[in-house]
Amino acid sequence: MDKQDRIESGGYMFAQPTTFSDAFPTIKELSVKVEVRKGGPMDGAPRVLHFSIQNPPGEYVSCTNSRCTEGGWCIGDVLREMVAKSETSKTTGGICTGRERMNRASFRECLTHFMAEITVSYT
Repeated sequence: MDKQDRIESGGYMFAQPTTFSDAFPTIKELSVKVEVRKGGPMDGAPRVLHFSIQNPPGEYVSCTNSRCTEGGWCIGDVLREMVAKSETSKTTGGICTGRERMNRASFRECLTHFMAEITVSYT
């Protein structure tokens, strides 16, 4: 189960889940392209995800690595920062926060890398 699945299933600690429009009432238009590179930032075959105001992202973009647990990248923090600074476009990235099981007793950090191009317009 990744972090977004846990949030959607009720596994939240500090706040109740909400809709995108309630969380970001000042965002009028949204265009997000996220490249998910399972093999790290140099992976030549990224999975590309697209989000919009009609199909907004969740708090986390899910990790595509099937061996990753508790994984994902928090795009919600990026959007909150953009709104606070009234930014209209941003290119940013991050790494998965999950862990990959190596054998019965050991884990390593997930290598999945996320790169996003975000464009926002406000009301």
